[in-house]
Amino acid sequence: MRNKRSNEIRTPRRGAKVGVRAVVGQEPVALVKQGDKVDTLSIQEFVTALYGEGTTCVVIPPSENGR
Repeated sequence: MRNKRSNEIRTPRRGAKVGVRAVVGQEPVALVKQGDKVDTLSIQEFVTALYGEGTTCVVIPPSENGR
């Protein structure tokens, strides 16, 4: 879940922080930190980790006029 006023990415049920929204090139990614390690995670990388290799992810952003 993402609050539009914050760049933090949190889970919808308990509000656990998953990462911070960032952009690499033109692609939005999650900036993830564990201890001293910092890395990025794209949507496709997350979907592949969750569902397996060969999975296709299609993102349809909401229209600007709310329809």
